[in-house]
Order: sequence, then C-alpha cells, then structure tokens
Amino acid sequence: MSESSPKSRLLKKIALLPIIVITGLAGIWLALSLAPNSEAIQEVKSKQSQIKALHSWRQFPKQGPNECGAFSLSYGLKLVLNQENNPKDMVGKVSHSVAWSEGLSGTVPWKITAEAAAQGLQAQQYSALSHPPDQRLGLLCHHVSEQSPVIVLINSDRGVQHYILVVGFDEESIHIYDPAIDAEKGIGDKTADQNGSKAGNRSYTRARFQEVWGQGGMVGLYRWWYLPLKKRAGKK
Repeated sequence: MSESSPKSRLLKKIALLPIIVITGLAGIWLALSLAPNSEAIQEVKSKQSQIKALHSWRQFPKQGPNECGAFSLSYGLKLVLNQENNPKDMVGKVSHSVAWSEGLSGTVPWKITAEAAAQGLQAQQYSALSHPPDQRLGLLCHHVSEQSPVIVLINSDRGVQHYILVVGFDEESIHIYDPAIDAEKGIGDKTADQNGSKAGNRSYTRARFQEVWGQGGMVGLYRWWYLPLKKRAGKK
C-alpha cells in the first residue's frame, strides 16, 4: 500500500482543524460556565463559632476510597436539614470510578454543587482566589457564624486532593469534619475524633489551613474553592 502524499496529509490536517477548534472552544466554554464565582467579603462579628446542630450528629462517618466529596456533602446535609442520611447513597450521585486508575476516580466540585441543589439547598459555589490572602478565611468563618457549614477542596496531608467540611472556628484554628482522618484508628464505620469538645473531628491552625486550601484544585481550576451549605429560602 502506497503512502499518502504530503498534499493529502496536509488536506487531512486542514479537515481536522475545525473539529480541533470547536472542541477547544467547547472546553473553554465548559470551564468558564462551571467556574465558581467570587463572593463579597462579609464582616465576621464573632471570634469563634460552630455549627450548633453538631451536638445532634457527633459521630463522624468514615469514607472509603475517593468518597470524601460524598461524605462531606452527606454530613453537611445532616447539619443543615437535621435529617439522617446514608453517605454511601451519596457516593453514586456525586462520585465516579475509573476501573483502571484510582487517580482518575473521585468527585468534581460541580457535581457536589448540583447534588446540594437537588437536595433542596441554596447551593452556590465560590472561589476566594481574587481576594487578598488575609481575607480568605473570613469568607468561610462568615458562613459558619451564619450556621452554614462549608465544603472546601484542599490538598491533604497525603498529597492528594481532598474534600472536607468546615464546621467551626476560633481565633487560632479552623475546625473541620474530615471523613478520612485516622481511618485505621476509627471504630467500625466511624472516624477517630481528635477534637473532643471542639467542633468536628479535627482542627488546623489558621496558617496551616490556608496553606492546604491554597494547594487545592483540579488541573488549574477550582483553586480556593468552597461551597456553603444553607437552606433554600422558604424551605423548612
């Protein structure tokens, strides 16, 4: 079989050019349409606060592989709606699995946002990227002080992208629910609890939290991403 001529190869490349351009433009449009908005800075009037509903949901479910997004959303729904739910049921709704690559399995932020809305919450995702560094934590603290837990995408201690739920703060620390903390030390399907009487099952110093939050994101997108969970207006 004879090889194609340089002219025919050039014509094939030219024919593919519109497809490449359209695909690229579609990718850019998708990225921009799913990109989180920037939120106005709000004054945080209290030096410490926590989600009050935590006293009713003190046990912390322990995730399986690539289930942090589903478990963070599930626990947040308990706090906001004061209703029991099974976090495993949430996995199939927001997570995906790639059989040949655990690294490509997991959850993308927009699916968590969409499912939060489907569950009846006022779900608006944001990015703190455009704000000065010293004002970014205030965005999360404001929502917590308004009794809205906040899902955040961080770079975990294991060096992987990881979702957690911010449930409290004080002058020194940010208190979170981490569905993957000390999994080997947990009991049954519950995580260990490092916080005792404090909110959540784990705390970061404010400086360390800002560091891991700033390292979160996916392929350059969703940097400083966060999703406050609050009841939709008029929902009981």
